[in-house]
Amino acid sequence: MEAQAVGPWPYPPQRDYQPGRLTFEGQVFEDVGIKVKGGCGSSRHTTQKAGLKISLNWDDPAVPGCPTTPAALRQTHLTLNNMVQDPTFERERLAYQLFRAMGVPAARPPTSG
Repeated sequence: MEAQAVGPWPYPPQRDYQPGRLTFEGQVFEDVGIKVKGGCGSSRHTTQKAGLKISLNWDDPAVPGCPTTPAALRQTHLTLNNMVQDPTFERERLAYQLFRAMGVPAARPPTSG
């Protein structure tokens, strides 16, 4: 995953999902696919604050058969943004509120703990 984390620019790099495990609220999802995301301004090495894409029903080509992991919370993919281009952490939240007010599909707001 680290080898595909950054560059070459200006073209979007080819990134492949790698096998991983996700634990969310005590529930473990085995055999998920994880890859680094981001463009020339936000991509980071895995040792830094990397954004990630997680496929919850990823079919690992190295393992025969279908994915065994059920979708979590009726989702098949998760995107974890690193927010390195927004030090206030507010631009994305405000944009999603605006999109929803205009009737445009947008990411759901985070739930409070």
